[in-house]
Amino acid sequence: MTETRWWAYVQKLIGNDTAQDAAKRAGFSKSAFTRWKQGANADPEFVVQLARAYKVNIVEALAESGLITDDEAALRLVPVGKTEILRSISIAELAEEIIRKAKELPRSESDAPDNIRALAPNDRPDEVDHRALRSVADKSPREDGHGGDESAWDA
Repeated sequence: MTETRWWAYVQKLIGNDTAQDAAKRAGFSKSAFTRWKQGANADPEFVVQLARAYKVNIVEALAESGLITDDEAALRLVPVGKTEILRSISIAELAEEIIRKAKELPRSESDAPDNIRALAPNDRPDEVDHRALRSVADKSPREDGHGGDESAWDA
């Protein structure tokens, strides 16, 4: 008997888990795994349960099971987590979002919600250590011998 695409996917998905462990995790009977190993088609409900149990893309699992085609699934990588999203956008898009977020900030500490005020430093803006700020914007050569970005910090 030829191994089905679905069974190959299931084996890869569950890794070192036994069929019993995977069935328990997904909330259905171990007999489903026996049927799949023998070449039976997967029931859509089981495909979705298994995908959710293993926290994988449900549409991908449906395509692997043969319930929908790859074209119908239009499979492509879609960023989900914050890190992936940030890596997928351009610097210009990121800058636009920072500006948009900055415009949403409260104008004074008293306008800020309690959770934001709690994060704010106790220093008053007029008590800022300007020497520290100057060192951030210092355009002198770095210790590694490379120069600063004069175009950005011309005084």
